[in-house]
Amino acid sequence: MTISFSQIPMYLTPGAHAEFDTSKSGRSNARVKALLIGQQLASGAAETLTVKRVTSPDEAAVLFGRGSQLARMCRAWLNTDRTVELSAIALDDATGATAATQTLTLSDAPTEAGTLALMIAGQPVPVAIQSGQTPTAIATAIAAAVTANAELPMAAAAEDAVVTLTAKHKGLIGNGLDVRLNYYDEDRTPQGLTVDIDAGTAGAGDPDLASVFAAIGDARYDAFVHPYTGAANLAVIEQELASRAGAMRQLDGISYTALSGILSALEALGESRNSPQSVIGGIKALPSPAYELAAVLAARVVPAGAIDPARPWTYLTLPGIVPPAVSDRLTREEREYLLADGLSTFIVDEGGNLCIEQPITTYKTTATGIADDSLRALNAILCLYYVRASVRSMVALKYPRHKLGNDGGRYGLGQAIVTPSTMTAELIALARQWEAAAIVENVDAFIKALVVERNASDRDRLDALLPPDFVDQLLRFAAVIQPVG
Repeated sequence: MTISFSQIPMYLTPGAHAEFDTSKSGRSNARVKALLIGQQLASGAAETLTVKRVTSPDEAAVLFGRGSQLARMCRAWLNTDRTVELSAIALDDATGATAATQTLTLSDAPTEAGTLALMIAGQPVPVAIQSGQTPTAIATAIAAAVTANAELPMAAAAEDAVVTLTAKHKGLIGNGLDVRLNYYDEDRTPQGLTVDIDAGTAGAGDPDLASVFAAIGDARYDAFVHPYTGAANLAVIEQELASRAGAMRQLDGISYTALSGILSALEALGESRNSPQSVIGGIKALPSPAYELAAVLAARVVPAGAIDPARPWTYLTLPGIVPPAVSDRLTREEREYLLADGLSTFIVDEGGNLCIEQPITTYKTTATGIADDSLRALNAILCLYYVRASVRSMVALKYPRHKLGNDGGRYGLGQAIVTPSTMTAELIALARQWEAAAIVENVDAFIKALVVERNASDRDRLDALLPPDFVDQLLRFAAVIQPVG
């Protein structure tokens, strides 16, 4: 018998039988999946550390509490992308943590009617002001306006002429919530009224991300989006994703988070990290919460990267994210510093939209401290994941139960057997597909350097050395303009 059957044995009863073998026609199209990690409110219906599939902002609000960190992250993602399979896992506030506060102190009665243009976490909270209204009455009106908007991540309480805004979640993340007046050009405080915004209690204490990975085990996700930029939690997720990316687990995934802060704080964060699986956005004085920026950034990068991991994301807009005021936008030189430190950067287009400038990983040096830019570009690690997944898919689909033999054997044409030369041809065919998709170039050099051989110690193992040359991205253009007359 020269044909290998999987289902049909040798038998005596008459009949015509046929089995299916789709190994030559099947393709592996794994669903793109993302996991959002964040804190929920007591009003949320979800159990903590339980993965929940999320398909709408309203569903997220029910699961995690309206105005919660995690519900707002889900809303930000879903308002940007609906193609990725989105799940979320909730954490409670850390035991012993404190909530961040800010105060609005009002003084002097307004001499005209108007609107107090308050903005909290990128959301306008307009408050009608009457001429001659007392500061105490205005404070009460502000607190009422904040309380009426359940989507806000802060609660408000008024006492005399002071409004205290308290983050709904305890932890460091509350320190980044932005409170301001008069963001838009047409905004102005009614004449005569004075409003002072001051920091109050600093938030402290974040949940431990280790509990998340203990809960999800080896579940595969292409993206892990979270709000935490503290050293302890970043170390946890970097170590977990490095382990997942290893050859024995092959659970490819990238971490996305962001920080809004002054340049020195951003640089310090970038300098402290060094991971090819971690993307951290850096921006100054962002009105919207940084965790929503992280969600929208990932919602832009992940589906586009799944379609074409070699194509850059520069100038893609980030819907729903309120950009920094003109005076707070980082200059080109400042963004250059951040990129050198390993932070991803953003720009604002002529229409006032916040856009991706360049998403990069925080990887900068080898384990021995030698400068290395091989995995600096996010495209580089995603292309590696792409090639590995396509090789694994080809082997698993075409050769799932095959025998391994030497080249030159007189095997029957229908035998389920693979040889080094057979696998070499398959890998060359894959490389041509990668080339057609503009993922790699210089395939002739790939073919010359490709090595496929049986392992000398384990005769059931086939080894291969693949040297793909990934295409690059057009990110910069330089020219000399030299008039001749």
